[in-house]
Amino acid sequence: MDIKRAVGKRIKTVRQRRALTQDQLAEQVGLSPKYISGIERGVENPTMEILLRVAKALGVEPYDLFLFGESEESEEALRKGIEKMVREADREKLQLYFDVMRKILEFS
Repeated sequence: MDIKRAVGKRIKTVRQRRALTQDQLAEQVGLSPKYISGIERGVENPTMEILLRVAKALGVEPYDLFLFGESEESEEALRKGIEKMVREADREKLQLYFDVMRKILEFS
């Protein structure tokens, strides 16, 4: 297993689940989008400090970046991700989130 590729793939997965672009993530962690792309492709070898900043920007614990075989993120990471999405959403997105959740709960 190539650890750089596995971590990069995991970062990409979490980033996409958070509906963030590489540009947005790069801005939040103070890196270039090209460097973020390199991390996600397993080309760059980020320091632990960078991984900590990436995890914080994604709203996950650092260990979540190393859950390669896991099909789901930890419950805590999911909660933080939802909280971050809601906190950063404008009124239109909040309404959309509310409507989707209401429909999901109707079928549960």
